[in-house]
Amino acid sequence: MTNSSLRSVVINRLTEHFSVAKDDVPRISCLNHQLTHAASAFYPSGFDKGLVVSLDNYGGHLSGAVYTGNENGIEELESFLRFNSLGRFYGDITEFRGFQRSNGEGKVMGLAPYGEQNDHVKRVIESYINFEDEAYDTESLTFRKTGDAVSKLEADLGIDARYWRDEITQAHKDVAFHAQQALEDVTTELVSHYISEVDTGNVCLAGGVALNCKLNKQIRNLPEVNDIFVQPAANDAGGSLGAAIALSRDDGNEIQEMKHVYLGSEFNEEEIRDTLERLKLSYSTIDDVPKTIADLLSNGEIVGWFQGRMESGPRALGNRSILADPRSIDSRDNVNKYVKHREEWRPFAPSMLYEEAERYLKGSVSKAAYFMIDTYETTPKAVDDIPAALHPRDNTTRPQVVTRERNERYYELLQELKEKTGIGVVLNTSFNDSGEPIVRTPREAVRDFYSMGMDALVIEDILIRKSQSETNHSVTE
Repeated sequence: MTNSSLRSVVINRLTEHFSVAKDDVPRISCLNHQLTHAASAFYPSGFDKGLVVSLDNYGGHLSGAVYTGNENGIEELESFLRFNSLGRFYGDITEFRGFQRSNGEGKVMGLAPYGEQNDHVKRVIESYINFEDEAYDTESLTFRKTGDAVSKLEADLGIDARYWRDEITQAHKDVAFHAQQALEDVTTELVSHYISEVDTGNVCLAGGVALNCKLNKQIRNLPEVNDIFVQPAANDAGGSLGAAIALSRDDGNEIQEMKHVYLGSEFNEEEIRDTLERLKLSYSTIDDVPKTIADLLSNGEIVGWFQGRMESGPRALGNRSILADPRSIDSRDNVNKYVKHREEWRPFAPSMLYEEAERYLKGSVSKAAYFMIDTYETTPKAVDDIPAALHPRDNTTRPQVVTRERNERYYELLQELKEKTGIGVVLNTSFNDSGEPIVRTPREAVRDFYSMGMDALVIEDILIRKSQSETNHSVTE
């Protein structure tokens, strides 16, 4: 579709569904899909210059592109055609594993550490994906229909594709292990090659593939890389943000560094109370929310935490979160079983005070670590203190590092936990049940609270507790 025909479609839809005359429709600009990803990553990164990499399933007839970014803008170095796709490769593996494509890729990443070296699986997976002549190539698998790709995997691996309710076998874990390793190997080769062509050690990442936190860790650990920034809304949800940023910059506006993503809905006390009264719920008002909730968490309760403006992107960053004590493995198991209703092997992530990062994380804090989108090796102290917030297989973790500047109330909660337990860390998972979107409104929060095994819900300064008979469980140390 040409740009002019695309504009016509948009104008027709606007006039059809809204009371807008065609002459009143504002300027409509058409930007390349991968460029919008790149703009969303580079311009708000805070870097003066950087290598910018966009990788996804596909968009704009491309599956990815590599750019250099500096004060003059973004310039393309290389692009990759639609069916030659790292995102599609990982999606094929996801579907073969019995998870939903474009949704369950994170499960494959989380399952990968449970796999083991399998020479046959390794040879097959690596035959589908390689880096050569300044580009990656996945077309032997990805240049085919979805069902045909899964059938090819079955035939080549000699392993049946898993139905979503089937048991996860060791062979399927091995496939996840080698697929993750192959993705990391090819992408780090790509970054290493192109960063040698630009005068910078900074890397900016976007596109759905950039949601793979373990991949981001490998890129950050490259000797030629100084720091990374990953757009928190790295998938296509961030495309509109990138387009707006690019056009705003073209109009001469300065783009500020992205310090937080609390850009969504918020609700005042009157709106919250009105919701609770309509639902005939009992509640109380708290004078000191951080202290009160720290008391509950340190006593093993699981708390729904609903504060301020909702986060953008797929990670809950302390405004629409479910929180638990990270000190006990029972916390992880109970949140998986009773709260999130998901697979018992799934790991959780911590939110931690910036001041605790050196204590628990190996390596310096990257720009990506503020958004829970970078993975770290952890210290022995972390294994002792916060086992519920580490991957149970390899003790890595995907932290959100919290500063007062970025989220004052959440920082104060962590400070209270530090004073009470000696550990300024909380287990943080998104406020939603398995397969559902993150809650946006107080009503949605209440619905999930009563359908999930949380003990308490705090919405701004208002606390709702379940009676003892209603509480599904209590996590104990």
